[in-house]
Amino acid sequence: MDDNRVSLSSIVANPANRYVILDFWATWCGPCVQSIPMLKDVYDRYHDKGLEIYSVSLDSKTKEWKTFVAENGMTWVNVFAKDHKAGRDYGVEFIPSVFLIDCKTGEILVHDAHPDLDSILSDLLP
Repeated sequence: MDDNRVSLSSIVANPANRYVILDFWATWCGPCVQSIPMLKDVYDRYHDKGLEIYSVSLDSKTKEWKTFVAENGMTWVNVFAKDHKAGRDYGVEFIPSVFLIDCKTGEILVHDAHPDLDSILSDLLP
């Protein structure tokens, strides 16, 4: 858990990363919590091939969020959106809200609540 020390732009600019999943979520959001096993699976499968996940929590209680992230083995970059500015910057109107970003071009390839990331990434990172 990075607790807001790592910016999304630094993750996208990192030459080791080819794609970044930008995930807006909260611990109180049932569909968000249900998607964690899928995120863990794609992270385990594609991280060594150039995938990073940048999860932005829209929770209101930092301590509970940190505990949840640790207990659920969310080992990728996790930040706490204290002012929800990041969500507004990306036009997030619902959570979960998942973006897949091409690090080379900065293009947003996917924006969806529940994209089939494994299918998409299997084509991008064979």
